[in-house]
Amino acid sequence: SSGINAEYGGNQKVVCDLCSKDVTRYDLERHNQQFCEKRMVKCTLCRNDVAWSALDVHKENDCPENNMKCPACSMVVKRRLLQRHQSSDCVKRLVTCHGCRNYISLCDKPIHEQSFCPNRKMRCVLCQVFVN
Repeated sequence: SSGINAEYGGNQKVVCDLCSKDVTRYDLERHNQQFCEKRMVKCTLCRNDVAWSALDVHKENDCPENNMKCPACSMVVKRRLLQRHQSSDCVKRLVTCHGCRNYISLCDKPIHEQSFCPNRKMRCVLCQVFVN
Protein backbone atom coordinates (compact mmCIF):
# COMPACT_ATOMS: atom_id res chain seq x y z
CA SER A 1 0.00 0.00 0.00
CA SER A 2 2.84 2.44 0.85
CA GLY A 3 4.55 1.57 -2.48
CA ILE A 4 1.46 2.73 -4.36
CA ASN A 5 1.37 6.02 -2.43
CA ALA A 6 5.09 6.59 -2.97
CA GLU A 7 4.67 5.85 -6.66
CA TYR A 8 1.67 8.17 -6.88
CA GLY A 9 3.63 10.90 -5.05
CA GLY A 10 6.54 10.46 -7.43
CA ASN A 11 4.25 10.90 -10.44
CA GLN A 12 2.66 14.04 -8.99
CA LYS A 13 3.21 17.01 -11.29
CA VAL A 14 5.19 19.93 -9.91
CA VAL A 15 6.34 23.15 -11.53
CA CYS A 16 10.06 23.80 -12.07
CA ASP A 17 11.03 27.00 -10.24
CA LEU A 18 13.44 27.94 -13.03
CA CYS A 19 11.58 27.32 -16.28
CA SER A 20 7.97 26.87 -15.07
CA LYS A 21 7.59 23.55 -16.89
CA ASP A 22 5.49 20.78 -15.39
CA VAL A 23 7.57 17.76 -14.41
CA THR A 24 6.94 14.84 -12.12
CA ARG A 25 8.23 15.14 -8.58
CA TYR A 26 10.29 12.01 -9.30
CA ASP A 27 12.04 13.71 -12.28
CA LEU A 28 12.41 17.19 -10.78
CA GLU A 29 15.98 16.81 -9.51
CA ARG A 30 17.18 15.26 -12.75
CA HIS A 31 15.31 17.92 -14.73
CA ASN A 32 16.98 20.70 -12.69
CA GLN A 33 20.46 19.21 -13.09
CA GLN A 34 20.39 17.98 -16.70
CA PHE A 35 17.43 19.14 -18.74
CA CYS A 36 16.11 22.49 -17.52
CA GLU A 37 16.92 25.16 -20.11
CA LYS A 38 17.23 27.77 -17.34
CA ARG A 39 19.66 25.76 -15.18
CA MET A 40 22.91 27.54 -14.43
CA VAL A 41 26.10 26.16 -15.96
CA LYS A 42 29.69 27.39 -15.98
CA CYS A 43 30.93 28.96 -19.16
CA THR A 44 33.92 26.87 -20.23
CA LEU A 45 35.84 30.01 -21.23
CA CYS A 46 35.27 32.54 -18.42
CA ARG A 47 33.85 30.25 -15.71
CA ASN A 48 30.91 32.63 -15.11
CA ASP A 49 27.49 31.15 -14.28
CA VAL A 50 25.17 31.38 -17.27
CA ALA A 51 21.74 29.92 -17.99
CA TRP A 52 22.17 26.86 -20.21
CA SER A 53 19.76 28.25 -22.82
CA ALA A 54 21.82 31.47 -23.05
CA LEU A 55 25.27 29.87 -23.16
CA ASP A 56 25.81 30.14 -26.93
CA VAL A 57 24.68 33.77 -26.98
CA HIS A 58 26.89 34.52 -23.96
CA LYS A 59 29.96 33.05 -25.67
CA GLU A 60 29.23 34.81 -28.97
CA ASN A 61 28.29 38.26 -27.57
CA ASP A 62 29.39 38.67 -23.95
CA CYS A 63 32.08 36.27 -22.78
CA PRO A 64 35.22 38.29 -21.97
CA GLU A 65 37.43 35.27 -22.71
CA ASN A 66 36.06 34.52 -26.17
CA ASN A 67 38.41 35.19 -29.07
CA MET A 68 37.47 38.09 -31.33
CA LYS A 69 38.93 39.23 -34.62
CA CYS A 70 39.98 42.87 -34.77
CA PRO A 71 37.91 44.44 -37.56
CA ALA A 72 40.86 46.56 -38.69
CA CYS A 73 43.85 44.17 -38.70
CA SER A 74 42.17 40.75 -38.26
CA MET A 75 44.37 39.88 -35.27
CA VAL A 76 42.63 37.52 -32.85
CA VAL A 77 42.41 38.81 -29.26
CA LYS A 78 40.27 38.09 -26.20
CA ARG A 79 37.07 40.19 -26.07
CA ARG A 80 38.23 41.77 -22.79
CA LEU A 81 41.41 43.00 -24.54
CA LEU A 82 39.87 44.11 -27.84
CA GLN A 83 39.19 47.73 -26.86
CA ARG A 84 42.77 48.21 -25.62
CA HIS A 85 44.10 46.53 -28.76
CA GLN A 86 42.04 48.83 -31.00
CA SER A 87 43.08 51.99 -29.16
CA SER A 88 46.74 51.21 -28.40
CA ASP A 89 48.17 48.15 -30.12
CA CYS A 90 46.51 47.74 -33.52
CA VAL A 91 48.86 48.61 -36.37
CA LYS A 92 45.87 49.65 -38.47
CA ARG A 93 44.26 51.93 -35.87
CA LEU A 94 43.53 55.42 -37.10
CA VAL A 95 45.98 58.16 -36.13
CA THR A 96 46.27 61.79 -37.16
CA CYS A 97 48.83 62.91 -39.71
CA HIS A 98 50.96 65.71 -38.25
CA GLY A 99 50.98 67.56 -41.56
CA CYS A 100 47.45 67.45 -42.97
CA ARG A 101 45.53 66.37 -39.81
CA ASN A 102 43.73 63.63 -41.77
CA TYR A 103 43.14 60.24 -40.21
CA ILE A 104 45.28 57.44 -41.60
CA SER A 105 46.16 53.98 -40.37
CA LEU A 106 49.27 53.78 -38.20
CA CYS A 107 51.01 51.39 -40.56
CA ASP A 108 50.51 53.84 -43.47
CA LYS A 109 51.59 56.94 -41.53
CA PRO A 110 55.36 56.92 -42.31
CA ILE A 111 54.92 56.59 -46.07
CA HIS A 112 52.01 59.05 -46.05
CA GLU A 113 53.97 61.72 -44.16
CA GLN A 114 57.07 61.13 -46.28
CA SER A 115 55.53 60.86 -49.74
CA PHE A 116 51.81 61.64 -49.95
CA CYS A 117 50.86 64.25 -47.35
CA PRO A 118 49.99 67.51 -49.12
CA ASN A 119 51.62 69.39 -46.19
CA ARG A 120 54.77 67.25 -45.97
CA LYS A 121 58.06 69.00 -45.50
CA MET A 122 60.40 68.73 -48.42
CA ARG A 123 64.08 69.60 -48.61
CA CYS A 124 64.82 72.49 -50.95
CA VAL A 125 67.28 71.26 -53.59
CA LEU A 126 68.99 74.67 -53.63
CA CYS A 127 69.42 75.48 -49.93
CA GLN A 128 68.78 72.06 -48.30
CA VAL A 129 66.28 73.64 -45.84
CA PHE A 130 63.00 71.76 -45.18
CA VAL A 131 59.97 73.69 -46.43
CA ASN A 132 56.25 72.94 -46.74
